[in-house]
Amino acid sequence: MSRSSSLALGLFTTVVVTVGMIYLFVASFGLIWTPYTCLTDVHGRFSGPSGVRFEISETSCSIVAKGPSEISVFVSKANWRKKTLLFKYVSMDDGSSDALPVVTPIDEHTVQISVKHVASIVCRTDKWGTLAVRYNVGVVVDPGDGLPGGCDQK
Repeated sequence: MSRSSSLALGLFTTVVVTVGMIYLFVASFGLIWTPYTCLTDVHGRFSGPSGVRFEISETSCSIVAKGPSEISVFVSKANWRKKTLLFKYVSMDDGSSDALPVVTPIDEHTVQISVKHVASIVCRTDKWGTLAVRYNVGVVVDPGDGLPGGCDQK
């Protein structure tokens, strides 16, 4: 191998290792995408009965943004700083447009969360303060063992 080829290979290796180390350092702070990055999209925020606010978000941790994702419904008081998870499920991996839930006020102290079909339910909470939560879930492909537990925030 000639001296110039050896020098070029050494320089190339140094550049690759340096760029790799910088990437790993920046990725460790979550500032750039990695295969282990989860992306969350907020699909909507709106007010419900008695000034209670709701947020619907979708989190996907798949490498190519395909595949099932987790849909969450949060509730909070007047501000968004302290939100509580009410309902979380794994969506169907079929590209269905009806994967997102619909939150409907029934009266001042009751809401209904409806979704046509889900892969599985991670958790659901039936009461938050004075707010009662009803569920209308059409099809649950993998219901697991019994009813899912509440969405405890620990």
